Amino acid sequence: MLQAHLDPTTFSLEESFRKTAWTPRYREVRRSAAIESARGEWQRNLYMTHFFMKDIAGWPSFLHRHVLSEALGERDRALVKNRFPYALQNSEHYVLWTRTHELSREDITNWIRTQLPQKDFVWYKNPKPTMISSVSEHYHVFVKK
Repeated sequence: MLQAHLDPTTFSLEESFRKTAWTPRYREVRRSAAIESARGEWQRNLYMTHFFMKDIAGWPSFLHRHVLSEALGERDRALVKNRFPYALQNSEHYVLWTRTHELSREDITNWIRTQLPQKDFVWYKNPKPTMISSVSEHYHVFVKK
């Protein structure tokens, strides 16, 4: 059973796929055009909702209320199916959302293991920090179909 951290580099992803035949290939860690369009629309709506505030200092609390609360509620961590998943052939795409920036690789792997017992999975920290990274860490989790 594979339950491990991956480096999101071309070589690491391709090497992992070569060994497993189910982990995502480098070229797969992309969204389809339709999913990317839906994500863009969601982001535009999010920005427009916030635009009236005109106070960048209010941005973190806005993100907590409107983005993190959807995934986390009152919890510190939550593993959810990715709302805007990559176009993967042999795995399902989840996101682990956390309120903390201080988890070790072992903590993350063990926590995912408790959520996905008896499942093969790999994960990596989001390699491209986004607006949400200022208030939360999130990790891409890929689960064998």
